[in-house]
Amino acid sequence: MKFHIYGKKIHFALFTGLFLTLLFAGCSMAHDENLEDTLPDSVEYIELTDSTVSLSDIMGKKIYLVTVNTSSQKGESQRYVTEFDNSYNLRRIKAESPKQLLSEREFENLFYDQQDLCIPARIDPQIHVDLQSEFQCTRSTDDDSDTFELHAPIDYQIGDTREMYVGTGADPNYTEEAVATLVYKSDICNVWVCNDYLAENEPAGGNKVDASICEKLATVLEQAIVLERNIFGNESDYLGLRISSEYPMTECSPTGTRINLLLYDISSDYTESQTSGTLGFFTPGDYFPWKTTYNGTSHSNGGKFLHVDSGFANNFPGSTQSTVVHEFQHMIHNGMFRAKGKISETWYDEMCSMLAEDLLQKKLGLADKDVGKVRFKHLMVSYRTFPFFKWDNSDSNASAKSYANAYGLGCIISKKYGGPDFIYELTHNAASGTLEGFLEVVKSHDPFATKESILQDIAVEMVTGQYSNRNVVSTDHVMDDYTYPMTAFDLLNFDWVSSGKQYKGPHYKSVYNNPKDANANPIVLEPNQFTIAYLGTSSYDDLVLEFNGMVSADIKEYILVVD
Repeated sequence: MKFHIYGKKIHFALFTGLFLTLLFAGCSMAHDENLEDTLPDSVEYIELTDSTVSLSDIMGKKIYLVTVNTSSQKGESQRYVTEFDNSYNLRRIKAESPKQLLSEREFENLFYDQQDLCIPARIDPQIHVDLQSEFQCTRSTDDDSDTFELHAPIDYQIGDTREMYVGTGADPNYTEEAVATLVYKSDICNVWVCNDYLAENEPAGGNKVDASICEKLATVLEQAIVLERNIFGNESDYLGLRISSEYPMTECSPTGTRINLLLYDISSDYTESQTSGTLGFFTPGDYFPWKTTYNGTSHSNGGKFLHVDSGFANNFPGSTQSTVVHEFQHMIHNGMFRAKGKISETWYDEMCSMLAEDLLQKKLGLADKDVGKVRFKHLMVSYRTFPFFKWDNSDSNASAKSYANAYGLGCIISKKYGGPDFIYELTHNAASGTLEGFLEVVKSHDPFATKESILQDIAVEMVTGQYSNRNVVSTDHVMDDYTYPMTAFDLLNFDWVSSGKQYKGPHYKSVYNNPKDANANPIVLEPNQFTIAYLGTSSYDDLVLEFNGMVSADIKEYILVVD
């Protein structure tokens, strides 16, 4: 998502079918204290007792219908709209589109093909580790006892080898044994490469990396360690076998408290034309003592490990560097929530990791396509086909939408409320990791904020881009003169490609003008989902819109009128 544009006037008309009210300058659905600070100019909310709305002073302005579900269950809308003047015989909305639109059939079949952008799919495998169970794993021994051996730190030197457990199979939840060589070492990190993927007497290429690639990734990690800890907090320095048993890495981990990058061909899926797959992952399973079996399928490396794909490290260095930043945030997130004895919702954790990429973009000199902003391609469509505050990793399409909406939510709302400093508040709030915690932090800036007002902010952003072109920096958490800039991005003019076709900006739904089409193609919205339909551009100053058809009781509708 992007946020932008300051000079646009917006009229917001709300339909609930209850009563008529006119509110000026409000910051949320129910309150009006701060709206002038949050929208480009003025906003009108009109709650209707019937199905019509009258608009004035709208010559040449674009008109949108926003349909929102903030309830806890699915809702449905079969609306269609007609437009007329006082004599009921003059059409007032032009049919011209503000941008190229897909038909609904094309839209529903839209293929999220990362190859169109020539970037790898950025997917974290969902490693399932039950950290709340009292007896969630056992030590790999020759007997069934609950005893295990802890390893004191080993003074590994460059060139030393060690047995590692890696996700080279199709499912990283099932680890395999491999031997890795230490290629880089510093006071705070190590870089290991599994021997099958180490280019020693040959040039780096394909899925084999050399020392220079490892050193570059180490430099990225060393910067990330310092800068990310300053915003997101600290990873844990303790191994654990049970909730009640923790062991300091300074005494019980072979690699101590150093953070380890472990490079190999994740899932063994490298091809010369590879553009999708897993760039890297963090699993809390590596926080068990070395060689501990967990989930009955995997073994722990017994320390702070980030797994990185060697093929992508060669062929997509920028994306791989931001992946190191992304995965280190996951490690921090795991430590912060472990200290609280809580588990974070996945969308929240992933949102923070993508925001971490953005915060370090300038420091690392990465392009927009290499950081969280790349998710805007999917957000152009997913904002209206997938709920917010939800995660679905059931297939690649659902995963792409989950990433896009989580990033869009975090980017839009954090830019609205202070950027990096707001993100610090999100990650240090006692209730962080949940929708309730997210709302608590937003309410500290806007006491009248609700889940509904957050969805409204996103909807308005998708037609105005008011926050996208802002450059937002930290004022309270600057480190070594680095202000964590969140750079401007042009949402409304974002070019994206799907299935060989070129599009610009967010995609809007078509609107139905007769009951037959509306009944045959109902809009079904999950909780925390909304859609935007573009009605057209007004040909006159005054306009009356009439909405007919069924809408679920918990569904709310709004009219947006934009210069």
